[in-house]
Amino acid sequence: MTDTTNTLKGAARALLAALALWSAPGCTPSLECGSGTHQEGDACVPNIPQSCVGDNVVFRDGRCQPSPTVCAEGSKLDDDAGVCVGALAPPNNDPNNDPNNDPGDVGPDDLGMPDAPEPEPDADEPDADPPPACGDSSPTGTICVSGQVLDWSTNAPLMTEEPLAILLDDLTLRSQNPAKAAFAQGLLGPGGSFLLEAIPTSTDDGALQQMILVASPLPGAPASDWQRTLTGINAAVAAGQTYNAVPAFIVPSALVSTWDGLLDLSGQQSLANTGFLLVRVLVRGDQGLTPVSGASVANADPRLDAIVDKLYLSDDLRSFRQEATTGRSGAVLLVGAPIGQYTATAPGFFFGTTLGGTSPGLAIATVIIGVGE
Repeated sequence: MTDTTNTLKGAARALLAALALWSAPGCTPSLECGSGTHQEGDACVPNIPQSCVGDNVVFRDGRCQPSPTVCAEGSKLDDDAGVCVGALAPPNNDPNNDPNNDPGDVGPDDLGMPDAPEPEPDADEPDADPPPACGDSSPTGTICVSGQVLDWSTNAPLMTEEPLAILLDDLTLRSQNPAKAAFAQGLLGPGGSFLLEAIPTSTDDGALQQMILVASPLPGAPASDWQRTLTGINAAVAAGQTYNAVPAFIVPSALVSTWDGLLDLSGQQSLANTGFLLVRVLVRGDQGLTPVSGASVANADPRLDAIVDKLYLSDDLRSFRQEATTGRSGAVLLVGAPIGQYTATAPGFFFGTTLGGTSPGLAIATVIIGVGE
């Protein structure tokens, strides 16, 4: 896995206290507004009807908002992971997100959903093996981490026959010493599953504190269907602890090539070489975590924000919106993003910040989470 070490150089202080949720301070007390009105500040004002386009957008509280049905049929939201198990928006769910497929002609097969219910399995057919998981505890001085790598383009479990690896390391230590050995590494199992047992919490390089997962093609592979991708683990390290159902992401190379084509990039300037930041803007509500449409993303430092190229992705993730706000996928591609704090703004929501940035050869995936004001 030494091939992965160079990809994290210069990423000190980066990433990923992802899934950090801030509470809105001093929210205005809720009013009971009558029919046809909604609350703005400390007053009830009339609704101004709007045309909310899309099956997953509804007119509510005086504006267009994501509906509880934002997860596609046949899938549901995993509150802990913050992703839909199944399609998040209506992208083509080919495992490699083949750009030659017509995104405008999406049928049940493209969405990974059958035209009719699947027949009941034969009684003699064995059940699928459950994904591996850590036990109740880990040996003294170690931890155990298990989980699943998801295809970022679909938020569905990884489906590929290509052998891929998973690496667990400390962000700060690796950025200080790119040649260091990882704390743990292994091959991905079916559906992107992984189990990393007896991981030491300290080595000669230092203590494990800021855990990161890197899903990666194997070293020396001539070509890969997948872009090396980093995801942070939002958990404190405690010796003897086990961490189960940890989500990580990997990005289809074909999707990255599609973005390169739209941006007229190639060679050393391609996104696969320069690296990029992927953000999903989500909001926590009664339905759990759902994507936010109409949100804008920015570096919290206006001077740094001025040099970031922010490309708001379409619902199928294969093109860029003309509007400088998120669509139903809540997804944004950031190019040339310096290390720093990133946040979002959208009417009616309050967002915290998450650490982010870019590193050569690496897709960094994170989320910005908000709550209603």
